[in-house]
Amino acid sequence: MELSLVIGTAGATILLIAFTLNEIGKLEQDTLQYSLLNLSGAALVLTYAVMINSVPYMILESIWALVAGFDILRRLAGGTKTR
Repeated sequence: MELSLVIGTAGATILLIAFTLNEIGKLEQDTLQYSLLNLSGAALVLTYAVMINSVPYMILESIWALVAGFDILRRLAGGTKTR
């Protein structure tokens, strides 16, 4: 199996784990753990997108990782989410 496929599959799996745990009520969206799973999964899928030169996927996963990353930074700084 190619390295790019391993990386992409790992990232997609992490994202799907976060999604599934949230959907079944085992992991709330407003948690650091949820954001960490989203950041790590998106970063891996972004790496995969770069490796296969998929610009649309690069855009999607960059934004996904940035949103999760900003949420993590906000939480670590002691901020609260605004709605």
